[in-house]
Amino acid sequence: AKLRSGSTGEPVPISRTIVNRVMETQEAILSADAAGDSRFVSSKSISALPIRSLMCAPLIDSEGNSFGALQIDTLGVSNRFEGSDLEVLVSVAAQASVAIDNARLYEYTLRQRTIERDLELAHQIQRGFLPKQAPRIPGHEFYEYYRSAHRVGGDFYDYVSLPDGRIAVVVADIVGHGLAAAMLTAKLAANVRFCLLSEARPEKAITQLNASLTRELVEDHFVTLVAAVLAPQTGRLTIVNAGHMLPILRRTDGQIRELGNEQANLPLGVVREIEYRECTIELASGEVLTLYTDGVSDAMNDAGQRYGVERVRSQIESAGDTPAQLGRNVIEDVRRFTGECVQRDDMCLICFDRK
Repeated sequence: AKLRSGSTGEPVPISRTIVNRVMETQEAILSADAAGDSRFVSSKSISALPIRSLMCAPLIDSEGNSFGALQIDTLGVSNRFEGSDLEVLVSVAAQASVAIDNARLYEYTLRQRTIERDLELAHQIQRGFLPKQAPRIPGHEFYEYYRSAHRVGGDFYDYVSLPDGRIAVVVADIVGHGLAAAMLTAKLAANVRFCLLSEARPEKAITQLNASLTRELVEDHFVTLVAAVLAPQTGRLTIVNAGHMLPILRRTDGQIRELGNEQANLPLGVVREIEYRECTIELASGEVLTLYTDGVSDAMNDAGQRYGVERVRSQIESAGDTPAQLGRNVIEDVRRFTGECVQRDDMCLICFDRK
């Protein structure tokens, strides 16, 4: 607000009735005598103001939305505004709208660039929590696929080498995706390793992990996780499932079997007092185990159809003999199914075998 005579230190009286009307109708107003104008007869604020003549024009952005108004008024009875004055004001308001809108867009662009830089840094940090390469264990082959739906994601996987020579393959999914879920992967990565290295029994390690996460996770967040602990020399495989997709075993004859359904329990971080149970099998020569997140089975096509667990099972059953052939077969089929649709959820898949 500005006065011709300079600032008096007092607030300039403005009627919201006129400003709101101009912004709602997006039409400029010229009134020779605001207090006596029939259009504003019901407004007590106008009648109480010493304003005589006024003009008000809307400020409109590039999307056609009103974001303000430009108003000029006078107290003098003889200095009433005319139509030509309103034309000038409307012209000035139009130019001011463009200038202000451009300034706002520029500020928004700067903020977006900052966010993009932060997301790229978060992406690099999160990738640092994931294994640099698959384990190299004689007699075993590993295949992995990971792709987040956004710059950062909530899916997580890791290979944890245990002191007795076993290796734990962990696949997890933090509820939701994006930056909030990604921030929790840092805590999950540290806690998973600590628990698996401090407890020899996988079921006790995951029980300890759940107790820790239940205290630390924020409300409405939880983690689904499956851990498969492999003894490379014997092929002994121990699986603990916390609300995750069931691991799928492909036998040498091509038949498939989902493991650990009876032992599976609630996701991590839901209820603290839970005792997780493990199931154990002997991974035979030529058999392949697949662990994956629901981003694979829940992938959508342009018709709104889900890829589904049955199709995952079918692709594993018909795939080649090696983990790489099997894993690529599933991922390539998911891509064919979704076509040009935008990926909606993070995707993670790990396959490994015993020669």
